[in-house]
Amino acid sequence: MSVPVTTAQKHLVTLTTQYGWSIAALAEHLGYGESTLYAIRSGRWQFIGGELSEDIQCIPLDPAPGWTPGAVTKPRPDLVLVDPARTHLEALLEQGWTKRGIGDAAGCSHSTISLIASGESTWTRAVIADAILAIPVQEVAA
Repeated sequence: MSVPVTTAQKHLVTLTTQYGWSIAALAEHLGYGESTLYAIRSGRWQFIGGELSEDIQCIPLDPAPGWTPGAVTKPRPDLVLVDPARTHLEALLEQGWTKRGIGDAAGCSHSTISLIASGESTWTRAVIADAILAIPVQEVAA
């Protein structure tokens, strides 16, 4: 039986943004592939199996093992926090850039730009963050 993804998606987002869980740790704990959990977290799918949704929701909203609340857990060594890139991205969007245009200029997909802009992504590859930050913001004359 398929169910809407929204409840499981919200639970995954909460676990990964507020409780220090990485997708890799959740995948290992649940026995599902990382790509499956990434697809759910990003909203790529509208429906998932009911059993999968229940399994995800069975993870209590408690800190991940070994994680201290407030601590930043870096899931992979090649990742950086998206905050500086998101701030720069917002400035570019205000100047009329499109997400597709930024993605083309940064050498990544517009869906990656959308995830960063929406706040769904906490981490991104350093090369993507650097490429976004390298796009010049035009100075507006006062």
